[in-house]
Amino acid sequence: VRENAESIAMFSGGSRELRSTRTLLQRLVDNNRQTLWVMLGYDSFQNSSQYITGFLPAVLVAPQYLAGQVEFGVVKQAQDAFYMLRYSLFIIANKTSEFSAFATGLDRLEQLVHAITEEADEKTYYFTGANEDHEPLL
Repeated sequence: VRENAESIAMFSGGSRELRSTRTLLQRLVDNNRQTLWVMLGYDSFQNSSQYITGFLPAVLVAPQYLAGQVEFGVVKQAQDAFYMLRYSLFIIANKTSEFSAFATGLDRLEQLVHAITEEADEKTYYFTGANEDHEPLL
C-alpha cells in the first residue's frame, strides 16, 4: 500500500484497499484463533493421556494386588508398559515442532524457486526483446 499510495489516491481506491486490508487481517485473526483452539485441544488431550497412563494401570492391577495374586512391582511394570505404549503412539505428535519447521523450510524453498523462475523468465524477455504486448520477438 505504501509503495502505491499515489496511485491508490489518484484512483480513489482507499476504501477498497481498506476493505481488502481489513478482510486479510480478519482472516489472520480467525486463523490464529482456530490454531489456538486446536493447540489447546491437543495439549489437553496429551496432558490427560499422560495422567491416565499413570493412573489407569494402577486401577487395573489394584484388585489383583489387593487379592494377593501379584506383588507390588507388577503395578510399576504395568505403568511402565502403558508409558511405553503411550510414547510409541505419540512419537509423531511429540515431534510436531520438527515437522512444522521442516514444512516451513520446504515452503520457503518453493517460494525461492518460484521467485528465481520468474526472474529467469523476465531476463529471457529482456535479452530476446519484446514488442509492446510483451511477447518475445523470437
